Amino acid sequence: MPKDLGHAVALARINDDKCADLIVGAPATPVNGVPSAGAVYIVYGGNAAPLLKIEAPHPTSYGSFGWSVAGYDGFLAIGAPAETVGGLKLTNRDLRMRRKCPTVQGA
Repeated sequence: MPKDLGHAVALARINDDKCADLIVGAPATPVNGVPSAGAVYIVYGGNAAPLLKIEAPHPTSYGSFGWSVAGYDGFLAIGAPAETVGGLKLTNRDLRMRRKCPTVQGA
């Protein structure tokens, strides 16, 4: 379990089961050996689906993906204040990632 699990937490309806889902940031999680690249976990409410782990799409050392989290209607906003994108370091800014979460069949 990441030592920083719960650094950021939000409730939102991510899938279509009408239950609130828990979005949990863990920005110090290593990804593919990259330290503190970060991850976000989604705990679906109503026993709809297993835990979903979303890792930094472009792991950056100390990128802190998951520093902040928000969700609405199946979309996520994930903060990564030190993520590197296209060779540019975006220190002290949030990189927002909008992602439609997969719908779980039978949920």
